[in-house]
Amino acid sequence: MGLVTFLIIDASGDHLCEEIEIKEFWMGEKDVAGRTQDKSVVTDSVLDRGIGVWVHVSPKDDFLLSCINGDSNSDEKSQVIEYRRTLSSGKKGCEVLMRKISDEEEEQSLLHLHWKGPPSTILEMCSHFYDTRGERHAIVNDQKRMFENVIKNMENNGLGPIAFAYGQTEVRELKRDGLSLLAIVGLKYPCKEEIKSLVEALREAGLVIKLVSEDELPRVKSIAWELGFFRPGSNDEEITEAENIRGISVESEMQRKLVE
Repeated sequence: MGLVTFLIIDASGDHLCEEIEIKEFWMGEKDVAGRTQDKSVVTDSVLDRGIGVWVHVSPKDDFLLSCINGDSNSDEKSQVIEYRRTLSSGKKGCEVLMRKISDEEEEQSLLHLHWKGPPSTILEMCSHFYDTRGERHAIVNDQKRMFENVIKNMENNGLGPIAFAYGQTEVRELKRDGLSLLAIVGLKYPCKEEIKSLVEALREAGLVIKLVSEDELPRVKSIAWELGFFRPGSNDEEITEAENIRGISVESEMQRKLVE
């Protein structure tokens, strides 16, 4: 590697990973991973209403197809997207506002709000949650602590957690409260063996390696876990968001590194 001592790897997209695996799928207080298509376990409408929409809105979410019951294409044809918005920081989530195509004036005025993003962010937006039967319940302190523990356990096991929420509104505006939590999903991003071997070899050669990515933070942390950057007990002090370094002069930072 000559004089190279520092290497930055772009972890955006799927070029480092194999097919995404769904390891945990929490709806209410139950993990129904692998059973979401069993109608005796999960009510169709809950998944189709708030999770299936992302398969059509975001191509990179097509892994969710394995969780959807019924013909989700019919839902896509009966709805139009009013707008889609990703919040300024990649870790804050994405929102889609949709309207059903209907002859009924009341249904035309009702907008369907869909959120996905890091569970810690989405959970704070939710006042209720849906269980596997499609019943809606208020989130009280016990449930919130349970959801927080689910999220923490996913992270400690190297999974990239993501949450989905749903709401209704008649006003075409960004809404960040009063939503209903649909699911918290624990995703595994298995890195390609050749990538793992390459990173390990570079480390043994003495290189300092950093990951950069435009993707959401839980996804990046899961990939970093796969490549050995994180272990149980790791903290977020090793992570620097782009918005915190945009003002740093490259020249001054390189000089500082050289002095160190």
